[in-house]
Order: sequence, then structure tokens, then C-alpha cells
Amino acid sequence: MSGPGEGRLSPAATFRSSWSVFTRQARQLLILAAVIELPLALMEVVLHVTPGLRGLTEQDAFGPAVAIVVIYGALSHHFFAGLLERVVSAERDGHRHPTLGEVVRNLPWHRLIVADLILTTLLAIGLSLFVIPGLVVATWFAVTLPIINLEDRRVLDAFGRSVQLVRGRAWSVAVIAIGSFAVPQAIVAVLTLLAHTGNATVDVLIHAGVATLVLPLAALPLVVATFELVALDERRRAQPAPGS
Repeated sequence: MSGPGEGRLSPAATFRSSWSVFTRQARQLLILAAVIELPLALMEVVLHVTPGLRGLTEQDAFGPAVAIVVIYGALSHHFFAGLLERVVSAERDGHRHPTLGEVVRNLPWHRLIVADLILTTLLAIGLSLFVIPGLVVATWFAVTLPIINLEDRRVLDAFGRSVQLVRGRAWSVAVIAIGSFAVPQAIVAVLTLLAHTGNATVDVLIHAGVATLVLPLAALPLVVATFELVALDERRRAQPAPGS
């Protein structure tokens, strides 16, 4: 991590701003979250209710399908942060909010997917190496996907830009990145456990419903933090050099 930098990023203010955006744009955000969660829920339901597939899964003979479900779940949550940049941008600038169709049509899909695959792989490797390297990856590359949209960056350039923006504010970004993941995941786990019915299909659908509600709250803080970090960087660059 790193020490204090020029300008302060407040995790508390970031979370408050994220909640404010969510309450104003809940309908659109929940629709986007449902679009992402629905395929995952359907795949899980099919695996649970189809006896032949369930048997193969339990015997690890259907490993590739299970891997696809797991990978899709990981990708969708990071990918959502990149997608939400359009919504938060309209909120901050006072522009007309884009429709769902406009958001989907105008996204740099291939760059977001490639960046998400790279980030997910790095996180998986980092977390497997005694967790700490994974937390470092989650911190320094936290704003990679939103910055691809915000500044129209190429994939590798976006990773470098994330490091540049986080430098000097790593502790604050770590609190936001880890908090916005851990807290929603804990909520999903607790609510799913409390609503457990014993019926695999119903339980999968309950989990999907809870995840849909929580997904925007998990992704928004990183997007809001991206805008704040860019604003801080612009103010730093605008300051006259010492002695000039």
C-alpha cells in the first residue's frame, strides 16, 4: 500500500454517494443487474433439476459446465462496474440518463471482457497465494473497468491508469474495493441462508433475487471512486508547479 497522496478520497463519502445514486436510479440498475444474474441463475437451475447433469456434476464429470458457471459469476460482477460508468456519468454531469438500449449499444464490449478476464485471472492467482497478493491486485487495479469507459482507454493502458490513480490513496481504495465486495457478499450469504427452503430450484432463485438486489450496491462504490480519483488527478495536474 502507500501513504497519503495529494487530495483525499473518503470511503465514507464514496459509499454515501453510491447509495444516493442507487436510490435515484434503482429501477434501471436493478434491470441491468437482473440481466446479468438471470443467465447464471438459469444455468444453476438446469444443473440442479436435470438428474443426468446433476449426477455428472456430483461425480466431477461435468466439470467444464460448472467451471463456466463459476467463471461467468466472477466475470459478471466485475463487468457490472464497467457498465455502470454510463449511469454514474449521467448522474454527475446532469445529463439525460441513457436508456438500457443505449448503454448496451455504446459499451466497448470487447475491451471490457478482455480486461475482466485478465483481472479475474490475476485475482484468482493472487488469492490462491495466501490471499494478500489478491487484495493487492483488487486494490491497485480496482478502477480498471470503469476507466475503460470513462476515458476510452485500451485494456493494458487502463490497468496502468488504475495504478496511477490509486497511487497515494491505496488504503482508501482498499477499504472501498474490499468493503464493497465483502459486505454485499455477506448480505447475500446471510439472507440466502435465512431463506433456505431445501428445494434446490427455489433456493437458487432466492439466491439470484438477493444477488440482483445487492449487485448494484457492490459495484457502484468502485465506479463512484473512479470519478473521484480522476477529479483529484485533474486538480493535481491543474496546480502550478512549485516555484513557477
